[in-house]
Amino acid sequence: SEDVVMIPGLPDLTAAQLVGGKISHEKQTTELDESGNFKDSWTETSSHNIKGMIQPTTKGLHLEEPNRAAPHAIQSLLPVLENRRLETTAGRVELPDLLYSITSMNPTDNRQSTFPISNAMAGRLNIGAQMGVTKNTEERVYMNKLIRQFKGNPENIKPIVDSHKLAQLKGYVLRAAITEDGDGIGNLIDRVTVTTAEALKDNRVVETDRRIAQHIIANAQALAGMRTEDNVVRPLDVNDSVHLVVNARIGAQSSGATDSANDIAEAVMATHGWS
Repeated sequence: SEDVVMIPGLPDLTAAQLVGGKISHEKQTTELDESGNFKDSWTETSSHNIKGMIQPTTKGLHLEEPNRAAPHAIQSLLPVLENRRLETTAGRVELPDLLYSITSMNPTDNRQSTFPISNAMAGRLNIGAQMGVTKNTEERVYMNKLIRQFKGNPENIKPIVDSHKLAQLKGYVLRAAITEDGDGIGNLIDRVTVTTAEALKDNRVVETDRRIAQHIIANAQALAGMRTEDNVVRPLDVNDSVHLVVNARIGAQSSGATDSANDIAEAVMATHGWS
């Protein structure tokens, strides 16, 4: 789709290529006299704006192996992921509120990364999943099924949900109640957030900012919105949310981690009486 941008993990990727901006060029000219001796020199500067991959209409970002892309280019994506806006040398551009991002990369421990993922970048990833490797025969069967289904029939590819319905769903999820009645969910989230941050630090995944709490709450609200008719966050939602957040952090910065993501998440919840 033209409103989805695939960002490759290339070491020579530049911030301007991603978000656009003003590019300046300098041309130095030296003038010599008839004898070939230096006479004068001057520098001419010109600039122009270039169009980045991400545009005001962009609705989806797919980051392929961001741990192989140049760090300064990846850093330019932070405002996009955090605040849904482009910060370029040519000015600020607001992006759709429903912009989403999907990041895929091989485990850091496999030494298949060129650059480490920064804490700032990892802090923007709030859902993580570890994918297993499928056997070649299973992969071929799956791909052949897709080819038969869609080859020559693009009309068979239909959206699961349109932007209007997605906006309604987001509004509904954000109203999921975090109550202090009965289960004391607000208090549980407070305690779980602290324990999660400590557990990640113990496993050499440093995360000190506010996003752990934000992501645990947001994921729990989304899970509650999908599971229950009363749209109330419950301990199961908090438990599953912690697993998603820990998987995201460990998946992005797993080098040196002593335990698996799920083991860490289970230990966090066990500290607060969940088994």
